[in-house]
Amino acid sequence: MRIMIAGGGTGGHVYPGITLAQTLKELDPSHDILFVGTARGLEADVVPRTGFPLHTLTLSGIPRRLSWKMLLALFRAGRGMLETFKLLKTFNPDVVVGTGGYVCGPVVLSAALLGYPTLIHEQNAFPGMTNRILGRFVKRVCLGYEAAGRFFPKAKVKTVGNPIRREIGLVPRQEAAKRLQVSPARPTMLVFGASQGARSINQALLDSLPRLLRHRELQVIWVTGAADHGRIMEEWQKVAVDNREAVRIWPYLHNMPDAFAVADWVISRAGAISLAEITRQGLPAILVPYPYATGDHQTWNAKVLADAGAAWVVPDSQFNGDILTEQVDKLMASPELRAAMAAASRGLSRPEAATDLAAEVLALGTSHKSRK
Repeated sequence: MRIMIAGGGTGGHVYPGITLAQTLKELDPSHDILFVGTARGLEADVVPRTGFPLHTLTLSGIPRRLSWKMLLALFRAGRGMLETFKLLKTFNPDVVVGTGGYVCGPVVLSAALLGYPTLIHEQNAFPGMTNRILGRFVKRVCLGYEAAGRFFPKAKVKTVGNPIRREIGLVPRQEAAKRLQVSPARPTMLVFGASQGARSINQALLDSLPRLLRHRELQVIWVTGAADHGRIMEEWQKVAVDNREAVRIWPYLHNMPDAFAVADWVISRAGAISLAEITRQGLPAILVPYPYATGDHQTWNAKVLADAGAAWVVPDSQFNGDILTEQVDKLMASPELRAAMAAASRGLSRPEAATDLAAEVLALGTSHKSRK
């Protein structure tokens, strides 16, 4: 079967597509899979590492306010659709899958208009406008969260969960600690802001570290994001602590499954795929939703974990070193609290999400092939 997967920009759109592709290949190695993205998104780096082909289009996100940038983006979107028409005719897919990002709209819409079977996977509890529009045109809508179903035609919807990197939850802690050069025995806090980083989280941690490191046994794995890494490293050198070796700092980690395996709890944004990985590992979380996410969807995502008792949620505008110190002190003081939150987190996991999504893709493509 010939399958086109369109999506990119951030890890939340790229990694579900990769996991889907790997699952499809495991089911049948003869499947011919083509990724479509841009040369500027994370997919340009990550997809080639997996061995899957990537076709790039010249597209950019469309600003919400009228400006010359909006006109340029609309021009690029139109040109992208023309490029997509040609690509679809050349590749002739049996099914086209959209996993999100601004490349997804033109590609999936073009495919739908040309009569190709189309499916979108909406990762968030509150879908963005692009997917809500595409939901009117595609044949199938698969959801990460059941709460998003009210925005789509009921007959098209199936909740499958969010596909995540295969290694999450399966990496032995001892092996991961060895690769990351940290101790497997110490309570470990993983701090990250997804693929884009998070300045507010970084600043709160920087401000709180002198107090947090009074817990002599605490160990911190800190993924700053590339954009903020230089500033953090410069400021970190000025912080007066005598157990600096307890903090390991990276701009970006390709081996995040190792970081999850070593972690005892997480501080992060509330992107859908990050949360799916957190729950697959079964980790307590302190979540700081990105305040400018479309429709405030990260707050909706975080609420699912908070309602289950798996996470504490702090608005970005209120998150600071004092609050972070207070919450970490509670986690350090109570292994029982950590265990209860971990159990609640694990209970939200959907480990079969990739397999279930692949089944929907294959069913749609098989139906199309049978009519050719």
